[in-house]
Amino acid sequence: IENNWGKILGTIAQTELADQLGIEMDYLLQVTYTPMEAICRAFLIAILVGVFTGVVIFVFNVYFKSILGAVVGTIIAFTPYFAVNANNVTVANYVSPAVWLNIMKSYQIESISYPNAWYIFSFLIFGIIFLIILAYLKVRSKKYSYFKIVNLYRKETEYGNSCKAKKC
Repeated sequence: IENNWGKILGTIAQTELADQLGIEMDYLLQVTYTPMEAICRAFLIAILVGVFTGVVIFVFNVYFKSILGAVVGTIIAFTPYFAVNANNVTVANYVSPAVWLNIMKSYQIESISYPNAWYIFSFLIFGIIFLIILAYLKVRSKKYSYFKIVNLYRKETEYGNSCKAKKC
């Protein structure tokens, strides 16, 4: 197994054949990264975007009603559609983690309308850390106790409906 893109993908990226086939292929990507580097980077971005989205949903569920987390998660999932149809595509590309999953856009070296890799990775990592701290502070506070809710649920299921009558 060789660590290069191969002649076929190189030809597709350098000609208009990619456009004719409906394939998004950039030659700059092939020149800048090896296939293993590109795969690892795309995999890492996908993991970080997934974790970020999950933590955002969790924080919204902890601080607000449970349905709000699902709504925010749906909004994050549909931000690529909003970014394409937005009047200001540059701003949409900088605030939409789901847009960053597009491999061809996330590999652009010099682009004003799209964030670079340092922005993407730092936004996601610091965002995840910040949101985890917010969730931790809320869960540890007296206003919200996950463990009380779990224990109440266990008592109700353990004793059935008679637990409510006995005021367990």
